[in-house]
Amino acid sequence: MNKISGQWLLFLVTGASGFAASWVVKENISRSYFVRGTVRSVPKGEYLKKLFGDQFEYVLVEDLAKEGIFDEAVKNVDAVVHMASPVTFDVQDPRELIRPAVGGTLSILRSILKHGLNVKRVVLTSSFGAIVPFPQPGDPQKRYDESSWNNAADLITIQPSFINGPIIHQVSSPPSLNESSATVLRFFKNIPLRSNKDLSNAAGGIVDVRDVAWAHVEAITDTKIASKDAQAALTEGKGRIALVAACFTWQDVVDALVDAGILLPESTPRGEKGAGKNAYHPVLVDSVRAKEELGMKFRSLTESFGDALKDFQQKGWL
Repeated sequence: MNKISGQWLLFLVTGASGFAASWVVKENISRSYFVRGTVRSVPKGEYLKKLFGDQFEYVLVEDLAKEGIFDEAVKNVDAVVHMASPVTFDVQDPRELIRPAVGGTLSILRSILKHGLNVKRVVLTSSFGAIVPFPQPGDPQKRYDESSWNNAADLITIQPSFINGPIIHQVSSPPSLNESSATVLRFFKNIPLRSNKDLSNAAGGIVDVRDVAWAHVEAITDTKIASKDAQAALTEGKGRIALVAACFTWQDVVDALVDAGILLPESTPRGEKGAGKNAYHPVLVDSVRAKEELGMKFRSLTESFGDALKDFQQKGWL
């Protein structure tokens, strides 16, 4: 790995109080970097300050798309990880997600151009959906990697799939959970009720939140990842990193946990052991760059879901 550790000291992480972003902050701090995070309220900032200590500071950013809102935040930082963006599965109009996501990204890029004189790298957290179009009934099975793209980009982007794992950000109760964690909690509670067939159907791609955090920090500090060539980004996938540990079914999750001797809640459906092995996955993803260039070793279903289950139980939610 071609590292430049020791040269970059202060990183900005936007949306620092989020599920994945809080782990990115933690990963940075574990490597002795200092982190400035943006949050939408003082209580969220103070929670993170108490959690991370003197290596963390925060600034308030209440409206992501407001012109100049990031001007102060980007000053004197050496790299920016932009993660602040709405994530929900419950939208009627895609523009409800697209507008604030695009607005926030443009806003911080403009601030970097004007005031981020020390910024050497920008890492944008994108989406698995930027690589993989939503499959339609009857579509042939296709394998995707970083060279697959629904649009153009010329900066480092990380595209995680469905993110799972333990929680360290501020959450008072299950109704306040991020979408992916709420989905996993509902699975363990069997809400809504799932049939054996439901369990054995393809559920998409999965990646652990701690692996997402690790990849973000590697992307900041690995000089080989950067690509400012838009054409290369389009044709070769340079500057983009897909994060998918596996394509899974919920039956795979049940089997992995049971085989590891992990006691499941009574509410969790058991299904039919092994039924997920023959599931048809319309989309397959190779996280080539994450594995070969970053050296990523993804956590297993057992570790990821086992730790999430333990976390829910410790919080009294199961």
